[in-house]
Amino acid sequence: MMKGIILLIIFCFLLPPAYAQYFDNYEDKEEYMTDDELSLKRFMDSNAGTRYGLRDNDNNEILPVIYQMVYPISEDTLSLKFDGKHGISLSDGTNIIPFIYDRLIYINNRCIIVKKDDLWGMIDIDNNIIVPIKYEAIAPISPPNEVRLVKEKGKIDSKWKMRDKKGKLKSYFDYDRISTGSTSYSMSVKDNKRGLIDSLGREIIPPLYSDFVVYENFIVARQDNLYGVLDLNGNTLIPVEYTRMLKGRGYDGNITIFTACKDGKYGLLNIKNEVLIPFEYDNMGYFENGISDVGNSNYKYAIINQDGELITPFKYNHIETFYNGIAATSIGSSFSHGVIDTEGNQIIPFVYRSTNVDLFDENLVQAMKDDKYGIVNLQNEVIIPFEYDFIYYFTY
Repeated sequence: MMKGIILLIIFCFLLPPAYAQYFDNYEDKEEYMTDDELSLKRFMDSNAGTRYGLRDNDNNEILPVIYQMVYPISEDTLSLKFDGKHGISLSDGTNIIPFIYDRLIYINNRCIIVKKDDLWGMIDIDNNIIVPIKYEAIAPISPPNEVRLVKEKGKIDSKWKMRDKKGKLKSYFDYDRISTGSTSYSMSVKDNKRGLIDSLGREIIPPLYSDFVVYENFIVARQDNLYGVLDLNGNTLIPVEYTRMLKGRGYDGNITIFTACKDGKYGLLNIKNEVLIPFEYDNMGYFENGISDVGNSNYKYAIINQDGELITPFKYNHIETFYNGIAATSIGSSFSHGVIDTEGNQIIPFVYRSTNVDLFDENLVQAMKDDKYGIVNLQNEVIIPFEYDFIYYFTY
């Protein structure tokens, strides 16, 4: 069991689904990436020399700090990178899939996308080959073990093709790339523009958009430098006229709301394009359960709810996104960091160089003191001492 394990990992909490949705030999070329993919790649590249391991919440070593990547895929199973190669092991270090792959993306036990010798294929958790490792590109479609998209290797006019689990050709596409997501729709890319196809390969939205994030019931789309929201049929829900668009959640945690920016000012919209908060603020963050930060022209921040009511005065230097009712923040000319709740009450005193609440379960806070990281609980009691260069992800 991995109960209480600290994963010394720098990027897994940032990994957006879009980055692991299509797999081809252009994956590292920045000109082909969406905004989220590009941001993540640059973040990962900047930390390429870091090594990671595992410690439990009593600071006992589970795995030595020798891995280039540690990523949890189940309660007791980890995706690891060692000596430049990817594999899968149990949390005690027992190897399940050998370290022989250049890339490895776990989707489920029957669908693990792998890259080896510049070619893509698919294996299962027992390292059995499900799709031969011979394709220039591959992408699973929901359900991922029934149909997949592949691009043949070595053909000048190679196009994406749909094959069933027996390898039988179903259809082919005239697109440069296809990115599958968590819905039954896939993003198509042609001439570096994004569109949408369904699970049968039918074009729903032509590739016209510069950036394209597909959610369960809608799409946040960018055309040139402006954002808007479409439904899955391409109908406009929110016009493409905003310079920034952040998806958030309303009071009950389910209703979708959008932080948007227009003419340099921020406001809040619902999916019907109704204004919930007027466009009068200099900054506004992501709404979590109807609460967010908001900034004024003096570079000070306050807490605001989705009704536009200020919960606190503008006195903070910054307020991070709320998680489980608390947020990391800083105050004063010395930028001392602490933690507050949704009413602005101090939870962790402002005595640290940094704090972070979105990396851990069970009400634990990452903090930095004297250039070293540790973990405290909400009573400010030290759980992991301040002696590490990185402590990032807490799971199970």
